[in-house]
Amino acid sequence: MNTKRKMKGAEIDLLTILGNVWKKKYIIVFACIIGALAMYLRAEFLLTPTYTASVTMYANNSIESEGNDKVSASDLSTSIKLVSACGAIIKSDPVLEQVRIDLGYPAINSVTVYSVDETQVFKIDVTSTDQNMAVQVANRIAEIAPEKIAGIIDGCSVKLISEAKWAWKNWPVKRSETIKGAIIGFAVSLFAVCIITLLDTRIKKEEDLDRWDYPILGIIPSFTSAQKGGAYASASKGGNK
Repeated sequence: MNTKRKMKGAEIDLLTILGNVWKKKYIIVFACIIGALAMYLRAEFLLTPTYTASVTMYANNSIESEGNDKVSASDLSTSIKLVSACGAIIKSDPVLEQVRIDLGYPAINSVTVYSVDETQVFKIDVTSTDQNMAVQVANRIAEIAPEKIAGIIDGCSVKLISEAKWAWKNWPVKRSETIKGAIIGFAVSLFAVCIITLLDTRIKKEEDLDRWDYPILGIIPSFTSAQKGGAYASASKGGNK
């Protein structure tokens, strides 16, 4: 005769899992903190920091004649559209290759051009692991770009508004790594709690007996719990089982 018994069902109540997750909330919070701290320290000491220098320029498609300094709405609209064209020229090989040769750097790749609030004012951001390199490349691009753009786009005039004087450290890298660490810590701890709950087959309370195909013959009261609480308690809730 086979005396081995099986559980009535493989399903575990979702409320049971959520209850265990809530009981372990401090462990989950602690895991999030540890994950965030670990990724922050990784970004601080192991990842190579990057720096970004920026120059601001102005694009205008109208060549002002002597005694006529008015710019029409059509000129303004066209100037805004020219920003994307200027950005493509600035990031092209003729411009970047000349900058590379002039400054003697092996490669220049991280260059971003974008409009400021959808106007004809645009910024050129240069990102590098070398702070001085970022500043020098940004300023050299600002010197070369106007002549290159004017030679390609007829009637386009580009002027420098402000040059790069320093490069700031990219703190968003640390922020994103810290958030990523917190998410990883939360996911790992939550998964561990769920797995422990699913694998835990211990009988801790009377309701747990319903999960097993065993007949219940009776309940042994816990006299210790009864003395403390003034009433009988199930043996599964006390120390004697």
